Amino acid sequence: MNDKINVMRFLLRDYKWPVAIYYLVLAIIIFGIIIIDSQIDIKVFNQFGIGGSTIIFLFICGLNSFKDNFRFMQTFNVTRKNFLIGSLYAFLIIAFTMAIVEVILNQLLGIFFTYEGYYEAVYGSNNIINDFLWSFSFLIFALTFGFFTTILYYICDNLMKVVVSLIPVLVILIISYINEIYHGRVEIDDFMIGNPSNPYFVVVNLIIASGLFTVFTYLMLRRITVKD
Repeated sequence: MNDKINVMRFLLRDYKWPVAIYYLVLAIIIFGIIIIDSQIDIKVFNQFGIGGSTIIFLFICGLNSFKDNFRFMQTFNVTRKNFLIGSLYAFLIIAFTMAIVEVILNQLLGIFFTYEGYYEAVYGSNNIINDFLWSFSFLIFALTFGFFTTILYYICDNLMKVVVSLIPVLVILIISYINEIYHGRVEIDDFMIGNPSNPYFVVVNLIIASGLFTVFTYLMLRRITVKD
């Protein structure tokens, strides 16, 4: 248990400054929008909301959470299982905390200018609990998917890295082809989240996907050789 907690604490310290800088930049952007709101159209900001940028930010954090941390923990004989569980503890805390911040910002920003958070933009509802669950599920998915992706690249040779990189492009092309067949009735969002009327469907799907990525990560992590 101590190794797991140590890994968790190490990752949380590692995330402290990137998260602080992210919210500092976000605060500067929001302050700027408040000042010039009456002069420009901010529909793009409203369409994607802060949630979209936070998801991308945590995906990048997930991508940068493995190589150096893994090698460092190996020098202290931390087992790979404990490294993964400790990392998952840190991911859960980060996603939980940032989801709360997302909900608070979604409630406060509407005071200063016309704004809809990611959840409200999709469902037209301002339910705080659902907003939190929606944000948390997306954020934990972003972290686990980023973590899985960086480990997948870590174990691949140069040729396989190219193949893996082309898979998302192939998926988009297939969806675009299906969309053309069905005359624009199929969107990428339908494949990502099902685009249902029930937000809990999305939350459950993303949590299950996060769990699956964690399992796949563990299977890869068991066979990884430490590289320089």
